[in-house]
Amino acid sequence: MVEILISISIGFIFGIIASLLAWWFQSHLIVPNIQFSPYISKIPSVENKSGYKYRFKLENSGKRSVIDIEIMARLRIKGAGDFPNNWRVYYITLDNFGIGYKIPIITRKKEKKSGHIITLDVNEIVEFKNLERLERYPDNIKLKAKENTLLLEDLLSLGSEANIRIEAFGFDEFSGARKFFSSKFYTIHDIREGRFHDGLEIKKLNNQKQLHLWERIFK
Repeated sequence: MVEILISISIGFIFGIIASLLAWWFQSHLIVPNIQFSPYISKIPSVENKSGYKYRFKLENSGKRSVIDIEIMARLRIKGAGDFPNNWRVYYITLDNFGIGYKIPIITRKKEKKSGHIITLDVNEIVEFKNLERLERYPDNIKLKAKENTLLLEDLLSLGSEANIRIEAFGFDEFSGARKFFSSKFYTIHDIREGRFHDGLEIKKLNNQKQLHLWERIFK
């Protein structure tokens, strides 16, 4: 009788250990992993009054696809107003789709090209379209905001500190678990002129080559 109880107890314990190992393996090793470009791309554009557009890129470098992804970009500025030690947070419009940009699925990098390039619509930030709120900013910012010619560098130069962080929520296609992904904090020093290519790196091109053909024609 004692031997049977010991055998059952050992089997029970090993069963729990095996289940925990399987859970850990599925949740920590074979999972999606969204990576963000180390820099923000800046390219000339006639679409915007500022003359430039700013973009970041992300891709899934994990083992499984991630589905129903929602992406947000937050601009944080310290000391923009009456309180020098306070951080103000602004959500940036992405690709003219509002502050919550959605992607149905980002596949595994090994299956097919899984990179997505998204534009930061700097002049669509609600804060800088509100005339009353604009009063707390320097004259050059107020003027550019009214003319829709703000540059990302203008905003990242405000206050004593300023940065942008990209955040994403998505579901693991296998487990259905909702996961959170985030980029580093981009500063004004993380803006690079050039275009994204196959990976997350930015390749700098010569002046006119940075423009699309139709942009060069109508410039």
